[in-house]
Amino acid sequence: MRFLMKIQMPTPAENPVMADPDFQQKMRALLLQVNALSASSGMTAGRRVDHIIVDVDDPAKLPAIAEPFFLWLNVVPEFLRQLSGEEASHVQARAEAVIHDKAPVRVPGPTDLESFLKGEVHGADFHHAHHVKAGFELLQRHDFATAAKLFSDAVKTMNEKTGNPDFHHVTLTMGFMALIAERAEGFADYDSLVAAHPELLDKAILLRWYSKERLGTALARRTFVLPDAKA
Repeated sequence: MRFLMKIQMPTPAENPVMADPDFQQKMRALLLQVNALSASSGMTAGRRVDHIIVDVDDPAKLPAIAEPFFLWLNVVPEFLRQLSGEEASHVQARAEAVIHDKAPVRVPGPTDLESFLKGEVHGADFHHAHHVKAGFELLQRHDFATAAKLFSDAVKTMNEKTGNPDFHHVTLTMGFMALIAERAEGFADYDSLVAAHPELLDKAILLRWYSKERLGTALARRTFVLPDAKA
């Protein structure tokens, strides 16, 4: 019988094992130990979530499979349901990579403002909402010009670290900082800001003022250009 097991991973702050450079190797060893058929990893609400298929001849053995994950990660695995043979084969075909060294899964890193400014954030972890939050927090501490410079420099460093130095887009960066600054007045925290202005979480919001053609120019990437479309 094949069961789908879900594990919501702790953050590095909650459990230092997540920051262990050998975490993936240890995870693979544990998957092999419990005879996992396959495993996949994704992000949900900023947390890594793993889904693992295990094969047991008796459901009474499931607690023994969950125990090593609990002891190591200090989390309680959740067994979602028993899979039919057809379901298991489809999922397994898509999810075997996690167990193999040739397709490693990167452990999510920090996304806080200080790590961002220090160049310790990986672009794969730092999503649009993280950009908005960092921009807001910088504007809480500094005037616009200083906040924009710090933000722009941190984004460039992150892109270079991720291997995408050409991704930096000055017009998008400055445009979003201006949008955040325009809306941030009177808000003490990020959550209340985005609750009142959910449009900030729309990555395409600048298309209200810019055409795709203008944003796609080399000039717009290199320096700030004025809008060319009416809102």
